[in-house]
Amino acid sequence: MKSISHFILAVTLLLIVASCKKDSKEDLTPRGILTSHGWKVASMTQLNNIIPGYDYEIADCRLDDCMIFKSDGTYKTNIGSIKCNNNETEKTGTWSLSEDGNIFTLSESSAYCSMKSINPTSMILLWKYSGYEFESTYVPC
Repeated sequence: MKSISHFILAVTLLLIVASCKKDSKEDLTPRGILTSHGWKVASMTQLNNIIPGYDYEIADCRLDDCMIFKSDGTYKTNIGSIKCNNNETEKTGTWSLSEDGNIFTLSESSAYCSMKSINPTSMILLWKYSGYEFESTYVPC
């Protein structure tokens, strides 16, 4: 009788533990990671040094902006508490990512952009615009 009650207790505990586990099937594709949370710029480096001695510095008003990419192909940029000017408002647009996860397009940008890497804690984009080349790193916001 004791063995039956121990068996029932063990099965009950197993069912309780199993029901508490999260069914987390996190989408770790570039698209899934991109849309999993917002992103803010952490750093930007000029790669081709077209202007010798010029060190690109991101304005404080850009460091607290958060870009949110939605799975429907739209995005919005929430302007942080530090404004670049009094008229600055939330930006919206569309985005796309190529099948291979390399070409990243924003509707509001005429710059060529490729995704160098992305993981849940950082995203590195390579930008080309009017002869300038930049590498920007983004982190979750």
